[in-house]
Amino acid sequence: MTDITVVITCHNLVRITALCVASLRLHYPHVKIILVDHESHDETETWAKRLAKKSRNVHYIRIDGPRNLAKSWNLGVEACTTRYCVVSNNDVVFTNGVLEAFRRELSKADVAVTLPQDNNVSLAGMTRLDGVRK
Repeated sequence: MTDITVVITCHNLVRITALCVASLRLHYPHVKIILVDHESHDETETWAKRLAKKSRNVHYIRIDGPRNLAKSWNLGVEACTTRYCVVSNNDVVFTNGVLEAFRRELSKADVAVTLPQDNNVSLAGMTRLDGVRK
């Protein structure tokens, strides 16, 4: 899956971030990943730099200063070079089929943004991603 980049934002919690990346790489070993680290003070920076150095499809961006999730997302999206970009927090576990569902929805001419929907969140007016295992 070379036409999708997944931007993962993080702040500390290296173990959670590592689980997120591992779940993504398990199902999509060739997907491009951009890790945007907002001034972590734990081992996140060391871990992410090491991963980016040994994996050509993983890139690392560090932001210093006041935390701003929108800024992190925007910097990640700006760094994307693929047709599609999926933005995620680091506490997401990716399952098989989720990126295909995002691609299917994003390829529609009238869709610019799509989000997953579950039983805990109601997103009025958002596209439901059918066929994704919860």
